[in-house]
Amino acid sequence: MVGGDGGVLRVNARFSGRSALDVFGKCIGLGDSFEASITALPYYQDGVLRLKDVRVVGKGRDGFYIRRVCLALAESLRMQFKYRLLEDARLILERKQDGTAYSQEVVRFQVLSVQVTSDAVVLTLDFALAVK
Repeated sequence: MVGGDGGVLRVNARFSGRSALDVFGKCIGLGDSFEASITALPYYQDGVLRLKDVRVVGKGRDGFYIRRVCLALAESLRMQFKYRLLEDARLILERKQDGTAYSQEVVRFQVLSVQVTSDAVVLTLDFALAVK
């Protein structure tokens, strides 16, 4: 489930995974499956929507493996999640319309605010479109 909670993006997910090593030809390692709650604040920077203040918490159980997975997931989401908003906005706004003699070009694009509601991430945009 994905939604908002008090202005924070919340994702409830199920994690299932294994971490193993080859020891004398045998696969030995830790593994688990657990419910997790992920919270984060989306923000806009340099054409990209990213996540900050990412927290991942295992629900119901605790243990070394679960804590390590939660830390790794939080760091991975913070570092690797990117939605190329400006790139997609340009694709949509600059798309050539069939049968038209004009073209559009985004000449200014700003995200004034990013808000999380209970059912959406709401962006307030200001952009200029040149029609030629």
